[in-house]
Amino acid sequence: MKLLLVSTYKRICGIADYTENLRLALLENNIETVDVFSIDVDLLKKSSLKEALHYFSSLYKQCEQYDYVHIQHETSFFAYKSTVESSLEVFSTILNNLNNVVNLKKIIVTFHSPTPITKHIPYIPLSLNPINLFNKIKRVFESPILKKSLSIISQKDSKILIIVHNEFTKTEYSNNAQIDESRIKVINLGISKKNKQNNFNNDLKNKLKKFTENSKILTIQGFINGFKGHLIAIKALTMLPAEYKLLILGGKHPQDYQSKEFNEVLELIPKLNLKDRVYITDLFEESDLSTYEDITDLFLLPYLNTFRSSSAAMASALNSGKLIIASSIDPFLEINQQFPCLKLVSPNCPAELAFRIEQLLSPENELERQTLHQNIDFFINENSYVNIAKKHIETYRS
Repeated sequence: MKLLLVSTYKRICGIADYTENLRLALLENNIETVDVFSIDVDLLKKSSLKEALHYFSSLYKQCEQYDYVHIQHETSFFAYKSTVESSLEVFSTILNNLNNVVNLKKIIVTFHSPTPITKHIPYIPLSLNPINLFNKIKRVFESPILKKSLSIISQKDSKILIIVHNEFTKTEYSNNAQIDESRIKVINLGISKKNKQNNFNNDLKNKLKKFTENSKILTIQGFINGFKGHLIAIKALTMLPAEYKLLILGGKHPQDYQSKEFNEVLELIPKLNLKDRVYITDLFEESDLSTYEDITDLFLLPYLNTFRSSSAAMASALNSGKLIIASSIDPFLEINQQFPCLKLVSPNCPAELAFRIEQLLSPENELERQTLHQNIDFFINENSYVNIAKKHIETYRS
């Protein structure tokens, strides 16, 4: 089998990391060839439509050498302008051209986040006034570009299969986009089994000593984004004893030039007198993650209901050996039905979050903590990248 992955690659990007881990696991499962067509998103953002389409023209020629092409999709990867419409326009053209490459047996698309074809639009700013918001959404759904994307995937002779990360998203694609369920496969995000050696950065530990000493550290991993519930966690902190502190790993995304959510976080912290109890990192080295995990007592995923996909931050937190409190939203509810490895709380409820944090860390709840740890181990083993790669190979060959 000769496979070409299409993705961002070797850059600061969760999907780029996912692609490399999947590539290595596929090779470990004895796939003959696994190469990567690297998407230069920075170049595309500066391009016209003509230039963006030309950029991907080399992909079609390259695909003639492969049996399968597997695209890792995120709306921003294909947008020559920062709009949903421009991404759809480029992506539908790519699908159409790939579908006409004779040698290709299948085209697989992993949708890492919901897209407009599911009639769920997380990309249009909700700060718009209601009339402008309605008009923007209406324009996307009435767009012939959207209809073209759907027809390419749905046509009977299409080679295209879709991978999503949970059953909830599969239902959205099946019901709202009217794509046949047989074309949609569910495969969880993979987890890299870490070497549990204590490779800690002592200089970093010393730097954080004043913040961590005699404290219980709650950690949110991932760049600050509106749906991740950073503001909820900060509000919860005001309802917890002073030894509880919040560590925010990642800070502002390096490509986030508007920084609205980041600014809201910075404004709220002094307003609630929490300057000494919240620590925000900048972008950090991957090698320092084990140090941050070591000082963490509990990971938080207080995501809002607008979140509809799977979470790389959750996968990383599970693999840290620490427990997690997460919002009871559909993607996390689904995980807990299979592997009850998350302590769930109602979304957007800081008081409940604070209550559950103290409850889970209290000495009398040792049995619950042990049970959660056991279930985390089951989840990690089931969803290791080697096992996830096997499921991908079954999909390629189906």
